[in-house]
Amino acid sequence: MSAVVHIQLTDKLVSLKQIIELKVRAEIANKVHEAQLRREGKEWRLNAHAKSYVEHYDIDAEVNRAIEHFQRNGFFVLVNDKQITALNQMIVWREDLRITFLQLVPLIGG
Repeated sequence: MSAVVHIQLTDKLVSLKQIIELKVRAEIANKVHEAQLRREGKEWRLNAHAKSYVEHYDIDAEVNRAIEHFQRNGFFVLVNDKQITALNQMIVWREDLRITFLQLVPLIGG
């Protein structure tokens, strides 16, 4: 699954930890927005009888979970195809910067 998240920054120099935090916050904002659209759209009208719920997120806990996951090699971060290994590593933010979050999953039986 590949999802593109666009992030706007005012600083030109950011740490990997800041980038992970911004990505988590942007992904949560996207999920909340999509849930609102579903509730307002045709799907909501058709399923109005279903139990209504709103997803609540503890954003700080989600950010901490992502940072801990990175520290345990749960995913890798590539900046312009170069692996970044330290949370405090500073990255020069440019318009053409491409950041890839890569999670390896073992193949069963292979």
